[in-house]
Amino acid sequence: GDPVVAEAGILVGRIIRKEKETLFIQVLNDPQSRIGASVIDRPKTMGVIEGGYGNSLRMNVIPQQETIRVHDRIISSGIEKEIPYGLWIGTVSAVETEPYRPFQSAIITPSYTLQKIQHVFILPSL
Repeated sequence: GDPVVAEAGILVGRIIRKEKETLFIQVLNDPQSRIGASVIDRPKTMGVIEGGYGNSLRMNVIPQQETIRVHDRIISSGIEKEIPYGLWIGTVSAVETEPYRPFQSAIITPSYTLQKIQHVFILPSL
């Protein structure tokens, strides 16, 4: 469950398993990945980042009454005990809202490109 970050505090994923001296990482764009997230300057605007959308992420379960806009920066919400508040996830590239639904969603462009990451760091839980 410990977070895996790249340079500048960019959240890449989390540790899901350890075998001997090898750690297995679930990256954010994995279809099974779920991380609590919020808008950087509006921490009460929260949702769940989900993978499985190719190079993009989707932030779901954002209440309709919350404001989310294209270009908003998305960070970890700190709702999970292992993942601290404030790790950078990405930027909103599109907002999907339908007035008759209780929640809206957003397409997120991640702050990282897996092919360009050379080093990652593990933030151990306290």
